[in-house]
Amino acid sequence: MIDSLHVIHSICKTRELCDELQLLSPITSPLPSPRKKRRERLPREAIATEELGLRTLLQIAAKRIPLPISYFEPLSMAQAICEELRYADRTLNKAALSNDPLERQALVTAFAVSGYSAAMTRKQKPFNPLLGETFDYSSESGWRYHAEQVNHHPPILAAHADGPGWIWWQTLVSATKISWTGAAEVNTELSVRLRIGKDDFSWNKVKFIFENASASPEHRRLKAHGTMLVRCTNGFSSVVIFNKDKKTEISGSLINKNGIHVVRLNGYWDRFLRK
Repeated sequence: MIDSLHVIHSICKTRELCDELQLLSPITSPLPSPRKKRRERLPREAIATEELGLRTLLQIAAKRIPLPISYFEPLSMAQAICEELRYADRTLNKAALSNDPLERQALVTAFAVSGYSAAMTRKQKPFNPLLGETFDYSSESGWRYHAEQVNHHPPILAAHADGPGWIWWQTLVSATKISWTGAAEVNTELSVRLRIGKDDFSWNKVKFIFENASASPEHRRLKAHGTMLVRCTNGFSSVVIFNKDKKTEISGSLINKNGIHVVRLNGYWDRFLRK
């Protein structure tokens, strides 16, 4: 019987060939994952904008014709929604470790409000993704995000994220209404969902108003208006009031199982929320 190892060594006349054969041996330890380089800016600059004029904007809304390219920013909606998770490590990761239902409710409410903070710098419209287009993101703090455009007309985006002890998801269906005053109102129809352990949370998104929508981005004013209600299956809830006449100022409270407002909340939706 011929020794197979002896045959291999007799064939490998050079050290280089032996090294090549060694590469074919089974891997007993996982390969190190390459370090990801985070980009510090968008891959493309926004195109110089132009004022559309109110009549043009109303015609676009009535006839459902495409907006000019200058009206958009070099970002898709799948990427823009990911920005709602920018403070997940400071809120949801802590909420998953907390055993106090009131503290957990406060952290989830802070997370729900923090999702609007990026909107202040987003005064142009993101592109609607193509049907079937996806976007994935992995954060350095351990949470992962995936989104896919699941319908084209009307545009519907399904988004999902998970982190240490929590799962977040939403189906984005929004409607835009343009008024004769030149303001564009964006209403989101479905709630955002979150699961931490055995607790299921859900909350609605408030209305966004872009004043001077026909003007160039630097002259547009962004306001949020409405009442956000954050519900949990454990009986706790919270309410946050957005008032368009108070700029970004918000107020609210945490509510216990008995329906009593036990903690007051105040702050600014683009800066902070405190109790």
